[in-house]
Amino acid sequence: MQQLGELTSKVKDRLPASRKVWVTAGVGVLIALLVAGTAYYYFDKVPERLADDYRERAQPSADEVTGAMDRVYATFDTYLEDSLIPRRELRNADDFEEYKRRVLPVIDAAQDALKAADGAIEKARDAIEANRAELADVPSAPLLGGSASVEECDAAADSAAGYLERTEAFLRSYGRFVTYDQKALELTRRTLVDQTSYNLSVDASLEVISGALTHDLEVMQEIRSDRLDLHPHPDAERLYDLELEVDTIAVDYLEDLTAAFDNLDVLGIGRAIQSFLDELKGVSGRIDAAFAQFARNSSLQRKSRNLGHEANELEDSIAELGSGGEPNEDPADRGRPPLPPPAPPGGTNGGDGEGSAS
Repeated sequence: MQQLGELTSKVKDRLPASRKVWVTAGVGVLIALLVAGTAYYYFDKVPERLADDYRERAQPSADEVTGAMDRVYATFDTYLEDSLIPRRELRNADDFEEYKRRVLPVIDAAQDALKAADGAIEKARDAIEANRAELADVPSAPLLGGSASVEECDAAADSAAGYLERTEAFLRSYGRFVTYDQKALELTRRTLVDQTSYNLSVDASLEVISGALTHDLEVMQEIRSDRLDLHPHPDAERLYDLELEVDTIAVDYLEDLTAAFDNLDVLGIGRAIQSFLDELKGVSGRIDAAFAQFARNSSLQRKSRNLGHEANELEDSIAELGSGGEPNEDPADRGRPPLPPPAPPGGTNGGDGEGSAS
C-alpha cells in the first residue's frame, strides 16, 4: 500500500494539474476495491476457516468421548445378557451341587461384566477430561462474533458442554449401580457357596445334620444383615427388596427346620420344606419380572440410549461445520442391541424362559 502511494505521487507530479484529480480518483477507486476485497475475504472466508479449524480439532475429541461412552454402554448390555440363565438349565438339575455348578458361572459372568464396567467408566472419565478443552475452545477474531459460521461453532460447543455434563451424571449413576450390584452378587454367591447342609450324606447323624443347619442359619442371618447394610441404586430398589425377602424366607425356613430336627418333628420338617418351596416359587417369578422391568425401563437404560442419540447429533453438527461434508450415517443406537422384551404379565415368568442371577 505504501508503494502504491509513492507511485501515485510520482504520476501526479508529472501530469498537468487538471488531470491530477482523475488520477487521484482512479487510485482511490483501486484502493477502495483492495480494501473491499480484503474486507470481503475477512468477513466471508475467515469465519469458514475458523469453523474448519474448530471442526478439525473438535471432531476427533468428540469421537474419542463418544467412543469411550459406547464401550460403557456395551458393558451394561453385556451385564444384562450375562445375568440371565435359561430356566430349563435349572429345572433338570439333579441336586444342589448340580444347581450350584450351573448358577455360579452366571454369577461369575455378571461380576466380570461389572468389573469391565468399572474400567470402562474410568476410561470414559479420562476421555472427557482429556477432550473437554478442545470441545469448548471455539476460535475467534475481531468483529466476527456474529457470523453464521462462528455462531454454529458456538452452538456446537454449547451442545458439547451439555452432552459432557449429562454424560458425567450418567457415569456417576452407573458407577453407583456397579458398586451396589457387585456387593449384591457377592451375597448371592455366598448363599450358594457357604452353606453346608445340602452336601450331607444320606447316612449323616442327627447331630451332624443339626450342626449343619445351625451353621447355615448363621450364614443366612449374616447375609441378610449384610444386605440390610447395602444402599441400592434407585433403579435396583425393587430387586433389592425382593432379594431381601428371599433372605428372610431362607432364614425363617432354616429356623423352622432346625427346630423341627431338634424336636424330631417329622411333620414339622415336611411343613418347613413345603412352605419354603411355595414361598420361594412365588418370589422367584416376581424377581424375574422386576429384572425384566429393570432391563427395559431403568433410568440407566433410558439415559444411555438418549445419550447415544445425543452423541450422534453432536458428531453430525461438528462434521457439518465450515466446509465440512455430510453428517455420519450411523444408526441411531450406534449398533446397540434392541431393548429387552417387556416384563411378563402378572409378575411371573413361565415356560422355559430366562431367570436372573439374583
